[in-house]
Amino acid sequence: MSSAIFTILLCFALLATLLVGAWVFDFHKSDAAGQGMTQGFTVVADIALLIAIAVLLLMAGTRGGFSGMWALCAAVLAVATAAAQFNALIVLTGLESGDRFEAALRLLVPAAAALLIAFAAMHYYSKPSAAATLTVALVTAAVAAVSVALALPARSASQARQEARSRAWQEAHDRDQALAKEVRELPAGTPVADLLRYTDVPPREDSDARRAAIEKIRQLPERQEQMEAALANQDVRAFRLLTDVDLKVEPPLCDTARAFARTYFARFHPTPAAPTFSSVEDQLNPLTEQLRWLLQGGCDCKPEIAALEQSLAEYPDPYPKKFFVDYLRELQGKPHE
Repeated sequence: MSSAIFTILLCFALLATLLVGAWVFDFHKSDAAGQGMTQGFTVVADIALLIAIAVLLLMAGTRGGFSGMWALCAAVLAVATAAAQFNALIVLTGLESGDRFEAALRLLVPAAAALLIAFAAMHYYSKPSAAATLTVALVTAAVAAVSVALALPARSASQARQEARSRAWQEAHDRDQALAKEVRELPAGTPVADLLRYTDVPPREDSDARRAAIEKIRQLPERQEQMEAALANQDVRAFRLLTDVDLKVEPPLCDTARAFARTYFARFHPTPAAPTFSSVEDQLNPLTEQLRWLLQGGCDCKPEIAALEQSLAEYPDPYPKKFFVDYLRELQGKPHE
């Protein structure tokens, strides 16, 4: 009966080792949410694996596989290796793809577990020679030692990167707050031309300065005319704000926006500095909402959208260009390619 239980537990441990070994190579193959789920499942599976290994070693010991000093050595080896293996796994969850020692730690995590399983199995099913036992024990100890030696600098580098990012975020936040305060202190009636510089941040970034500047623009009675003037000066920041500052799609605005789009979109073709669509995607994505808004307001900017679609065809990379082109075709009322 005990042999059957040991065999079942052994199969479970081997399967768990394979799963953990596969999952550690998938830590960076999805978005942040997917990475978090994969890492969480891997840690839970590894805890179950280490518990199973502990039971396997206990069963091997009670069967007489370890005696005298070997029992103490086996216990120390198992605890030290399990601790080193789990520590390496936790360090891996904080590393990024390509980090120093990441590839080595990915291999060492399942290797340490496999060696402990082999150590338990060889002492349960047979009476190995002292040389064989010593060889496996030394290899296992070496894997544990290398895991610790690599995990320490890897963890330090990861922590240093996180601290640097935190400092950079705080500095950017402080700058944004200072700019927001500056905007709020501007006198009423400050023209659009003077407010646009406070909106010059990526639209997806959270910016109090940008919000404050937009609110100032919305309060201007002559914002429609001033935004048209900014568009006439080819200021892309004004185009990005079309949907945010309570404008009306009237013929003068439509004509100015279309003229801006014709000139601005003409720049999008492969160049040595930007040879692919991916290298200009961030410049184009913020403009799609404004194009839809113009169309919905009765401004026929389909010729400009078609010209942009034709220019983008010159970029060699199919994805993510296809998704953007499909969106442009949708705006024109055309089927997806």
